Amino acid sequence: MDESEHNQSIASEPEREDTEPAEEKPKRKRRRWPWVLLIIFVAMFLLAFGFYEYSNTPGFCGSCHIMEPYYKAWETSKHNFAACTECHISPEQGAVWDAKIQGMLQVFKYVTRTYSSKPYAEIEDSSCLRSGCHSKRLVEAYSTEEFKNHVVFDHRPHLTQIRRGRHLRCTSCHAQMVVGTHMEVTTSTCYLCHFRESITEDVAKLSACRLCHKRLPDKTLEHKVPDPTDASKTVDTVSFDHGEFIADRNVDCRSCHVNAIQGDGAAKKDRCFDCHNVPEHLNRFNDIEFIHDNHITEHNVTCERCHEAIRHEVQTQFLGMEQACNRCHDSLHNGQRSMYLGVGGREVEERMPSVKYSRMVDCSGCHYGAVDKSKGSQWLGYSRMISREGCNNCHGEDAEDYWEALQDYTSGVKERLREVKGLLGSARSLSRVATGPRGEALRKAVDDAAYDIEFIEQAHGWAHNWGYSEALLDAAEENLNAAIGR
Repeated sequence: MDESEHNQSIASEPEREDTEPAEEKPKRKRRRWPWVLLIIFVAMFLLAFGFYEYSNTPGFCGSCHIMEPYYKAWETSKHNFAACTECHISPEQGAVWDAKIQGMLQVFKYVTRTYSSKPYAEIEDSSCLRSGCHSKRLVEAYSTEEFKNHVVFDHRPHLTQIRRGRHLRCTSCHAQMVVGTHMEVTTSTCYLCHFRESITEDVAKLSACRLCHKRLPDKTLEHKVPDPTDASKTVDTVSFDHGEFIADRNVDCRSCHVNAIQGDGAAKKDRCFDCHNVPEHLNRFNDIEFIHDNHITEHNVTCERCHEAIRHEVQTQFLGMEQACNRCHDSLHNGQRSMYLGVGGREVEERMPSVKYSRMVDCSGCHYGAVDKSKGSQWLGYSRMISREGCNNCHGEDAEDYWEALQDYTSGVKERLREVKGLLGSARSLSRVATGPRGEALRKAVDDAAYDIEFIEQAHGWAHNWGYSEALLDAAEENLNAAIGR
């Protein structure tokens, strides 16, 4: 190859080197994009997976300030070894994704400040009974656990049987009604079931002390008997053994432990507004069947959200003599009180209080000074009787006129009472033989008349409210005459 050809080849070589990278460069750029996209996808996947895992931790739940008291309660509870999601997300299929969607909505509400400051969560029984948590032995076989104060509890009948017409849930008894406790036993739920009056349940059986307190205290109590004239002194010391009285003699525990049940567990309508702010939701307030099915069975709402608490505590005390008497001699003057207020009769719906009530005169205004000196009163006590001295305290110089007027009213009502009462026997006999709707109406009218007559007699209506007594006698006489056929 001559020199010219050699120079030409050398000159042409750099040109080939410049042209080759220019052709390969676009191809290499196109090959990088899939890797970039893959890296981005992997990074997003790892970020999403990390956030998913983090959202399952208690720390994530506690990051919201409205959850702070619940988070702190969880930290000090017996469940602090379990993550929030293990209880609050059911193990049933699809529950996880439903919970995540609800969680995203809660995050959105938190960011937009549209959340509620009173969060509420429902925990399914399946979460409590899942594998590795509370064993199903609690509901499959007899199992008792001693709670406190010698209370023995069996889960099986409470979770598998109908209690007061409803299926109970785990959260019916284990709940957080008080900030600072987390899924602990709320004994107030026990009291509402066992001590609340009901027309469909044998409350006496449900509230029997030995139903729960199966084991008797194993210690003998020493009781010091105080001197009746000097409480600082002791006249005797006696021993008390529960087994002797309860097991051997079958004595009711409440003979000594008085006032153990306090409150009636009423469910008042204004409590509904704690959760519901739509008036239409309260239209079914009196539909007890729907209320309990919807709140207890369907939505795990605890009883205390609707019912006022019933308190139950064992109190052992020696009653003073006045208190002890009141346990037997109770409400001795309810009839007189109702008569004075002008209420309680069946055939007069209008309230007709005594004229003295409108003048703000109480019982001692008339029952003043004079004392019933009947035989044995030094032991049986005494009653203050109505007297002219009471009239003098209010009416002064005109007291005599008022006293005479009282005698006239008294004799007038008593005479009228005898007349109306004389119609009662004939009217009752005729109403018994009457048939059909008319017979039922007559019998009701006669029963109402008899009730009002007895009310006036027992409450001394001629003295405590003659106006109301006259109105009741007018209605009774009209009904009795209708029954007789006059």
